[in-house]
This record gives sequence, structure tokens and C-alpha cells, in this order.
Amino acid sequence: MTEVDDHGRRPRTWRFATYNAFNLFLEHRGPELDRYEQVAEVITGLDADVVAVQEIRTDYPPNAADLLARLARMTGMVAAVTPAWA
Repeated sequence: MTEVDDHGRRPRTWRFATYNAFNLFLEHRGPELDRYEQVAEVITGLDADVVAVQEIRTDYPPNAADLLARLARMTGMVAAVTPAWA
């Protein structure tokens, strides 16, 4: 028997995943753009509610948020950034 909450609902199950993007850079053309599409496809295929993405690289750290937001748009997810140096 599945337990239910006070409102008769089953508890929500969350699916978490991590993905190492291995030095994903910001490029708007060529192989790196193809790579963004491949990474987005893999992340979408994980069917996770929350994905922690590692190794998005940029020479200017605030740009990492833009890179992550781009992946979020491509996957239909929402981005939240926590810098590794924080």
C-alpha cells in the first residue's frame, strides 16, 4: 500500500542527476554549437527534475550564468547558478 499525505496525495518523487559538460565554452557556431545541442539532448534524455552541471568554462566567471541559462532554454529547464568558488 502506498502512503498518502493528509490530502490523499502520494508524495512527489524527485529525480536528480549530474552532468559533467567537460569544458563547455560559449560559441555561436561550428563544432561548439553542435556540442551544445548534443549536451542539451543528453540532459533532456536524463528525464531529471534537477540536474547539476559541471565544467561550464568561461574567461569571465559571470558569463557562466549565461552559458547555463542557454542550456536551460535548450532543455526546457530553469537555471540556477552557484559558482564553484563561492
